[in-house]
Amino acid sequence: MGNKKSSKELLFERMHYMGMPKKKISENSDTYFDTQSGAVQYAIHKARQKGYEVNDEDVANSQFLQGWVGTENNKSDTIPLYINGKEQNKALQISLYRMPSGKYELTTYIN
Repeated sequence: MGNKKSSKELLFERMHYMGMPKKKISENSDTYFDTQSGAVQYAIHKARQKGYEVNDEDVANSQFLQGWVGTENNKSDTIPLYINGKEQNKALQISLYRMPSGKYELTTYIN
């Protein structure tokens, strides 16, 4: 029968949070994304480019692995940032807006 994975584990794998995304991220399109996972991956990619580390478990525990509820159109969360394994006073702020078109608008910054 094999190991049965939890829904959180399956989503975690599906969203490819283990390291960098396999496909190249377009620097030209940093606001609108076809998928929620693409938007979150881009925000993490930008934080890593600035020298921060992002703990995959922090991402797995964020709101972004939970489904959208009813007419909910916005999600936002704060992801801790690390340097050399030490948590920093700064964090990655991610906000997603699910547009009527089905695309996702990303607002992200480090504060």
